[in-house]
Amino acid sequence: MQNNLLNQSLRFWKLLFQGNIEGNTMRFNNNIGKGIVHAYHISDELEMLLFDYTLRKGIEFKFDTFDDKEVLEYVPILFGEPVDNKLMINEEDGSVDKININSIGAFCSNSYRSLGLDYTENMGKPLRFISIRLRNDVFQKYISKSENIRSLFNSEKEYFIYEEFDSSMKETFNRLYEISEDSDYALDHFEVYAKFLVTSFFTKVNDRKTISKSNKYTYHLDPVYKAKEILKDKANTKITIDELSKECGLSGSRLRALFKETFGITIHQFQQDERLETSRKMLLEGNMTIMMIAMELGFSSASHFTMAFKKRFNITPKEFQKKEYASKLSA
Repeated sequence: MQNNLLNQSLRFWKLLFQGNIEGNTMRFNNNIGKGIVHAYHISDELEMLLFDYTLRKGIEFKFDTFDDKEVLEYVPILFGEPVDNKLMINEEDGSVDKININSIGAFCSNSYRSLGLDYTENMGKPLRFISIRLRNDVFQKYISKSENIRSLFNSEKEYFIYEEFDSSMKETFNRLYEISEDSDYALDHFEVYAKFLVTSFFTKVNDRKTISKSNKYTYHLDPVYKAKEILKDKANTKITIDELSKECGLSGSRLRALFKETFGITIHQFQQDERLETSRKMLLEGNMTIMMIAMELGFSSASHFTMAFKKRFNITPKEFQKKEYASKLSA
């Protein structure tokens, strides 16, 4: 059974998308777009909203229309989208700053009333995201487990915490969309997967080696997200920090600091991870030798590539190929 706050949240999305509510589901198919929002009261401690829609026209909305009681009783953590969207932040001077967020991930903030989402450039694109709502006392238990987490989620200061998905989080996110409501164990599956995403989010944040002293990310982050997109687009191209900083309009030291603060990983490590992810695709294609892949991705030698690959995936490139080929043959 859903509680009043979850019903109220579903009504918010009904008004935004001009849809209709039936049971725990809101559907819409109009000039705004076509889609569905499911609301699940999993337990007294945990609720979830699951979104799946495609827009026919661009929209903007702000979170400041949520009821104060809802904000105080439940803390939402958003997973998945925005993809190719802009996060809007209302600055103290009344201006609105828009940050491009171009990757699948999770974010949490204690200043949702100053936040919104800009979907004006997403017509025709399938959009998915999940809002996992933790009862406030449960959220406090999560952040009390680590000094790093307590420091970062300091309620006396404004924070916006973002973490990109790893492969297991992507897989779990996708599985949530595959669960049939008709299953007798649907809510059990939802609970297990939702808790895994929440725990993974806090674990990834806690694994950051450094914590920002101010505990508040700068909101002028377009250059940092631009740097990340350049690194993703040029995974097989060697790009120096000087070249990257010039393209982004920041000094090298400033870019390094903001990148680490925002994503919890160094530019060098992110670039290496992207190259290694690309190498897995190339290994599966089977068109190049390990030496050729190493040279193509800018590694100094095949042994250097093999060492980095094994450190990242706990398996050598050759073993990875054999394992995947064997899996295909047995399928």
